Amino acid sequence: MAAGYNSRLQRPAFVGRWVLEGANRGFASILRLAPVVASCYLFPCRFGPPLKRKALGRLMTIRLLTDGRDVNWAEAAEVFRLAPLGRREPEKLRKAFLSSAISVYAYDAGTLVGLGRALSDGEYQAAIFDVVVLPAYQGKGIGRSIVAKIEATLRVPNVILYAVPGMERFYAELGYRRMKTAMAKLAPAMNDVGDGYLE
Repeated sequence: MAAGYNSRLQRPAFVGRWVLEGANRGFASILRLAPVVASCYLFPCRFGPPLKRKALGRLMTIRLLTDGRDVNWAEAAEVFRLAPLGRREPEKLRKAFLSSAISVYAYDAGTLVGLGRALSDGEYQAAIFDVVVLPAYQGKGIGRSIVAKIEATLRVPNVILYAVPGMERFYAELGYRRMKTAMAKLAPAMNDVGDGYLE
């Protein structure tokens, strides 16, 4: 998600989150439940109705869906462009999201306002990608709830992601920490040191 760029935070970050196991199993169970509670508080779950907030001069009702079969992928590509998180081809975007272990779509009435996805082996490791929200809806907890919904669905002990430069603080507030040994081979569009992803 590319919201609220902070020019003081230039260094890219590859960050990770761990859930403690073993002796701290009881505490770990609480941690696993936290995303579920956050998600259900903010968005429609079996426990209650969706959150209503006043924004854009009107009352909005945000719903989180995990079925991407009816997504308008040209509209999704436009969310990426406006966020801004780069230009995406609608068909490639569709394949990427529908091939992911979990994908989440945030709607205000019939308008797609945010989305995110993750890959997972189902047991040990997962990686979150492409958390993005329209500028007019940023700063309203939608990105946080997309991440919470993804985490609650993944249920693996290790989750990693790389943040858009300037968004490190956003993910740090969600419990993610910098990793000292992460390395990457990136596409040419992200491979320039000046882009803020690589040292």
